[in-house]
Amino acid sequence: MANFTLQITYPLPPDVAGTGLDADHAVYYAHPDVPYRTVAAFIGGDGVIQWSMSGQPSGMTIDSDTGAIYWAAPTAGIHTGITITATDSANATDSISYDLTVTTTGFVFIDADAVDDTGTGAIGDPWKTIDRLYDDTNDVRAYFREGTYTFAGVTNTPGAGDPDFYSDRYFFSQAAGRCTDWRAYPGETVVLDFESDHSTVGNPPAGMQPSLRLNGPRNHVDGFVFDNGWNKYLWMDRTNNYGIVVTNNTFRNMGPGVNGSNSANVMMTALSGVFSYHDVLAANQIANLGITNGTTCFLKGYTMKRPYIAFNTGSDSIIATETIALKGNVTEFNVYRNNIDAVVPCGGDHHGTIEEMTGEFRFNRFKGTTSATDFNQFGNGGAMWWIRNTIQGPIRARNVGTGVHDPDGPFTWYNNVIVNEDGSGSPWNYMQDEMFGDDVGTIVAEYVDCVTTGSPTGTQNLAGNAAAGIVDSSGLLTGSYRTSYLGSWGHEIVGVQSSNPKRRYRRFRLRS
Repeated sequence: MANFTLQITYPLPPDVAGTGLDADHAVYYAHPDVPYRTVAAFIGGDGVIQWSMSGQPSGMTIDSDTGAIYWAAPTAGIHTGITITATDSANATDSISYDLTVTTTGFVFIDADAVDDTGTGAIGDPWKTIDRLYDDTNDVRAYFREGTYTFAGVTNTPGAGDPDFYSDRYFFSQAAGRCTDWRAYPGETVVLDFESDHSTVGNPPAGMQPSLRLNGPRNHVDGFVFDNGWNKYLWMDRTNNYGIVVTNNTFRNMGPGVNGSNSANVMMTALSGVFSYHDVLAANQIANLGITNGTTCFLKGYTMKRPYIAFNTGSDSIIATETIALKGNVTEFNVYRNNIDAVVPCGGDHHGTIEEMTGEFRFNRFKGTTSATDFNQFGNGGAMWWIRNTIQGPIRARNVGTGVHDPDGPFTWYNNVIVNEDGSGSPWNYMQDEMFGDDVGTIVAEYVDCVTTGSPTGTQNLAGNAAAGIVDSSGLLTGSYRTSYLGSWGHEIVGVQSSNPKRRYRRFRLRS
């Protein structure tokens, strides 16, 4: 039974935030003969979602498994009535339709191989630098061609607070007419080099570099390699309720950052506490996050309604203590089919109101050393569900049922595969029951619905310690467990994806 009604959350037709998108959003515009790509997102429903499309122009496709939408060679004109349908395992459906305008108007191109910045910005006469894009105030959509780009010459807007330099940024504000729609040309390697040497010496640290801050109702970043950052790569915020889209990027070599400054590859905030609707973070890759300490993070999300966090991968030197961190007032979130191996793959302070911290974790594989999932840190978590995940490492359930912010949860776990060293005792020992600060406490069944057993039936979980040999190092079921429980417990999906985890979680990015 679905915890939330199946609903497509992206793309949506133009309308007010919460029911649609800004009329000039990136999803509605393509350039002739430049590959167009986007992704469908959802919340709710049962099981794995399958995608289909109708009414699309010739050559446009949707991946039935991932929802990745692709059109290799868009043709000029207005293409109306593109309809996307999501279908869940119970055959519930939801559909949306939108129009796509293919035009040369409103686009600029940046090419590292251009002679200089004196061109018109057209595809055949590109600019050379990000500095030229910053100087333009026509609120365009920008494509970057193959090459490595720095922020040389771009104005650094000083931060505020203490210490202020942790909030330094290259500020592209749509209100000031600057571009917040950044696209790497599909199929080409485009590197944004922030030029940090990661040094911690000095005050400010010698390695400190500003973040890229995009502010507006249609923030969109797709396809880049982010390299050599210190504290943040993308600081994404909005002055209204429209969501943010960050897809198909590689974030590498970020850190060391500083605790308490929201160090992250992507930080999503809202000015004046305004909620955003339908943020999308999908098919991003994470590598070498943290450098020398665990204060950096992949995502720090605040004040979000129905965000879609899906198909993100990371397993190379990730020492972050909050990789996917849903922080304050994040409601009806969908954390779906991520595959992350880190110190703490998934966790957050959850210091929003009880009513707002709600959502689902479905078909993820999280493997962590300190903890694989960490929730309810400040006792502010609302109803959350963990369904068909594979969890390798400690589960930290903090302040559950302690009366700090009753009622917590309920936190419901079913059909998960849980492997950690607490599996030698009673069922509750698969979770570490901690009160914030002193590592003691009591999990109360009223708040956590989690029954673990070696022979699961019904809505239970398959759990044991590492010696039980339930999964291999990649989180795949092994031996008799695979024979008995594949397709029923854990993140593996039968008949949809390869048994090779590297192929399984990279399919989203193959067409470029």
